Amino acid sequence: MASNDIEQLMNGFHAEIGSEKLGWLMEQFSGNKTLRELFQLLWDVPESHQCLSVSLIKSTKCSEKAAKFRIDGNKFYKQRDFEKALRFYNISIMNAPHPEYTKLTLPKSLVNNDINAKMKSVENESNVNQISPEKQEDTALALGFANRSAVLFEMELYEKCLEDIDWAITHGYPESSMEKLGKRRQKCIDAKKRQCKPKVCYLPENCRSILQHILLSSYPTKLPELEEFNSTMPSFSSAVKIAFSSDKGRHIVAVKDIRPGDLIAIEQSYCNSLDWENMGTYCNNCLVRCLIPLPCPYCSLVVFCSERCRQQAVFGDHWLECTILNMLSILVLRPVFSMVYKLLKYPSYIKWKTALEGLQERESQCSPEELGLNELGIYSPTDYESIYHLVTNMEKRPSGDLYVKCLIAFILTDLLKQSKRFFVDYFGNPFDPGKEDLLLMGETLFSNLMKISCNGFQLVEFQCTGPPVTLTRATIGSAVFPTLSLVNHSCDPSTTTYVYGRTQVIRASRCISPGEEITESYCQTFYQEGEEERQMGLLEVYQFTCHCEACQKKWPTYKNLPKEMHIECLDCSRPVGIVTAVCHNCKFDYSCQGHEINKQLSVNGWWNTVKKVKDAFENSRKISEKLKSSQPPTLEDFLVIRDAMETLDKYVISPCQQLWDIYDTMDLYFRLSEDPIFSYLQDYE
Repeated sequence: MASNDIEQLMNGFHAEIGSEKLGWLMEQFSGNKTLRELFQLLWDVPESHQCLSVSLIKSTKCSEKAAKFRIDGNKFYKQRDFEKALRFYNISIMNAPHPEYTKLTLPKSLVNNDINAKMKSVENESNVNQISPEKQEDTALALGFANRSAVLFEMELYEKCLEDIDWAITHGYPESSMEKLGKRRQKCIDAKKRQCKPKVCYLPENCRSILQHILLSSYPTKLPELEEFNSTMPSFSSAVKIAFSSDKGRHIVAVKDIRPGDLIAIEQSYCNSLDWENMGTYCNNCLVRCLIPLPCPYCSLVVFCSERCRQQAVFGDHWLECTILNMLSILVLRPVFSMVYKLLKYPSYIKWKTALEGLQERESQCSPEELGLNELGIYSPTDYESIYHLVTNMEKRPSGDLYVKCLIAFILTDLLKQSKRFFVDYFGNPFDPGKEDLLLMGETLFSNLMKISCNGFQLVEFQCTGPPVTLTRATIGSAVFPTLSLVNHSCDPSTTTYVYGRTQVIRASRCISPGEEITESYCQTFYQEGEEERQMGLLEVYQFTCHCEACQKKWPTYKNLPKEMHIECLDCSRPVGIVTAVCHNCKFDYSCQGHEINKQLSVNGWWNTVKKVKDAFENSRKISEKLKSSQPPTLEDFLVIRDAMETLDKYVISPCQQLWDIYDTMDLYFRLSEDPIFSYLQDYE
């Protein structure tokens, strides 16, 4: 059945089964049934196969389309508009037919039985994206690489230029034009010897100076490292542990004092997906922005930053989604749904089912505190076991949400069957799954849809303009981090998250005491958004109501907070403004230091604290101005910021505008000093 999108499919299904049968079906989703029972209910309705099954339409390559974009690139190249020329050459390369990727030489480190099986599976497919033996003269891909190498030469990106020349030759660049390519190679080699610094003149004007500074500075480009790993959770530091309670479930608490800026966790995503608009400009594997990408050999939707990333993805996470991504687009479904396949992780149904049976047996013997721990007692972010035990919050979901997710799971199961890439034997040969296989798969994809909505993280990069430096938050995709999912939400979180490609880093944003829960914000903080909006968003996406202190006490947003800092009264512990200096509760007046001799020492101590707080905040403000003027951050800057945060955190009563200001300065420091995915480009249009 042909249809434009998921909504039309659903409407057609509802019209076919009629209002009475639809009412009965919806009633089942409001009852106390298991995921398996709900999915089988839908599967056993004959009309579902008639109305919800769609023919799999793969993303195709096209020489004519590739030629059109290459001609557009040539036009901009002649105009010396290299940025636009590069963009059109990239699109041309993405659309050009690709020779059989299985015949390319793979490094030994990437070749294993799973890859060999996948190679066999590709050879068994009748893939329209491949260049047939009688059409090896197709040169669209080679011409795309050759033309792009000319742009890269003009940009003085000589290393990349040489790589594209090699790709052009590998993919059959015409012998008649080979002399021209050889001359460019020699000119590139000669120019590379003379080059002393990267060229950035092709970049948008408002970010050249910052990028030039970054390229020539000693900014760190490596991921930060934990000083001491947690023996149970390798992603976390030894300063925390897993705890369990009936109301919070599994969560993370501190076991010793944690200072602002301290590294708490670092974890690579179990799987991830890019938003539609970012698939052509970000690596599908490592998620870094790539202005000079390599194409997927089979689809025209995704790109990679390097050959290594391409091999890892094509024979890894991209394997199952590759043939199905195009259908998600046709059905107007978000690409995040492709992660339901990536969560499976295993290369075939047979291997996955064997692992699942072992997990189910172990689950029956585990206590709630032990869920997710593997046989070695470790919560590993790479084990399927950690994914299997992530919460779905099924019991909290409205029946309508369960029903829609079940329908989507039905469609995704049917598409997976048609792809012939998962239901294969140990040798990569496709087989027809039986009903029990499909029901098990459907139940799992149904569960995975809910796990993604509860445990998915937005992948964010911060685009930079300036000076003065201004950061703009941009979402590029989504990911699942099994261990980081154990960190609960608070609208006044104790941590901040930083993104390094597909790696997430958590740092303390304030002082955290032993026994205190580690929290992060799943939405905007109370400083940024009102309580009503936060609660609505959390309930809709995560199926819970927040009861953090900020919500219980209805703390106002940043702009509605008093501008004056308050310190605890030494007599009654109520707030005292550092300007008014009078406690509104006990009326003690700190400005009259001599009127009560027995409190003289306390009064002096109070004023010393006021001075300490003012000085700390002023020092932090100066660092903020420095960072926003594009001056490079230093370790000394961080120490000043941390001292200010610790001072205000100790003496000043929250909520407080000044506390947020210091947090904001610390956040800017880390994004400027060590975040390699930090974007110094505008949207690449």
